[in-house]
Amino acid sequence: MRFDKLTTQFQQAFSDAQSLAVGGDHAYIEPQHLLLALLNQEGGGAAAILSRAGVQVPALKASLTQALDRLPKVAGQGGEVSISRELNNLLNLTDKEAMKRNDAFIASELFSTAPRRPRWNRRSRRCAAARGCSRRRPKDSVRRSPNTRSTSPRARAKASSTR
Repeated sequence: MRFDKLTTQFQQAFSDAQSLAVGGDHAYIEPQHLLLALLNQEGGGAAAILSRAGVQVPALKASLTQALDRLPKVAGQGGEVSISRELNNLLNLTDKEAMKRNDAFIASELFSTAPRRPRWNRRSRRCAAARGCSRRRPKDSVRRSPNTRSTSPRARAKASSTR
């Protein structure tokens, strides 16, 4: 994973995640650190995208904070933290997804949809699922603009029932 492929906003979120890990005396930067940093980012799109996808963002933030509080603490590490294996795998999957889309850079929005991916670690997936983020949501729901119409029968039935 090349960090120069991350957008500036995603790089900032990664730095914030590192600060969360150091401040919490954690040995590794976990997916929960990065997702919470993305959700806390001012002007970031992750919270808006997840909210449009039906996720209860404030409740997800609270769950992520609780999950971070339960992580083991390491004393005397001198502020050195590294990327966990799970986070490294997710970053690689996000990079792979960006390549499939022919994106030159990896945007934070791709990572913020990670709870739908099978490799998302169990704790984070449970936090996200409890707050409305499901792998069953349509794959394009976070990329589709509000004005785009879906042609699936299920989407048409849903749209007609809300009118």
